[in-house]
Amino acid sequence: DEAIDIPFTYTPEDAINAEFEWTTNSPDVIRVWGNRFRALKEGTAQIIVRTTDGTIERKIQVIVK
Repeated sequence: DEAIDIPFTYTPEDAINAEFEWTTNSPDVIRVWGNRFRALKEGTAQIIVRTTDGTIERKIQVIVK
């Protein structure tokens, strides 16, 4: 299986909280490291991106077929 990078940007570019943690709520469906993920089996998962200081969080739904 192919690993896929998730392109991302943030503004402002000089933000002091621009360190990110990338995780998933379904590690049996996808494996996440940094902004890259790999499908492991069919299912639905979320990739969760948050600043290391916890002030901003976004979720991306992934469906593996």
